[in-house]
Amino acid sequence: MQHWQVQRDGRPAHGLILAPYESGTTTLLARIARAATAAGMRTWHADPLALDPVMAQACDWASEHPGQVVDAALARSHPVPTLLLVDHAHHAVEDRLADWERLAERGPGRGIALVAATPTLTHSGLGSALLRDELAQSQYAVLGDLGVHGRADAARALPDCPDHPGGGVYVRPARTPAPARAAA
Repeated sequence: MQHWQVQRDGRPAHGLILAPYESGTTTLLARIARAATAAGMRTWHADPLALDPVMAQACDWASEHPGQVVDAALARSHPVPTLLLVDHAHHAVEDRLADWERLAERGPGRGIALVAATPTLTHSGLGSALLRDELAQSQYAVLGDLGVHGRADAARALPDCPDHPGGGVYVRPARTPAPARAAA
């Protein structure tokens, strides 16, 4: 079984958690937060539905207003690597999708990464293919029973998605830039 990586090559690492409600998402997010703290990283948490006391205690900063969190994340570079954990991400990204996409694309280079937990990967679930792809490029975890439609969505969006979720974290190889072609 693979383990969640809070950093890759000295930078915070994105991730995606796909799990139905009540399937252990908060527990996994809290474990990731504690691992990030142990690695010397700051942890921020956003949950638009309600802050879980476990997460509020596990993280350096917590907010029920995802807009505040994305504003703070985009406002500056982060000299201390920062991991932003978003529970119920399908609700968090609704109003400010372009900002969340920008954070997913540029965040690791600025010292901040995003770990998003969502029960669905449909367009209405996590907003956009760009956001889903950026987050799942590094690693993803699938928890609980997704049902027939959920498994089909996951199979389309997550390469190598397990048939029987809950078996571990799927860590993807680090992306490397395409080699430069010599001029002819």
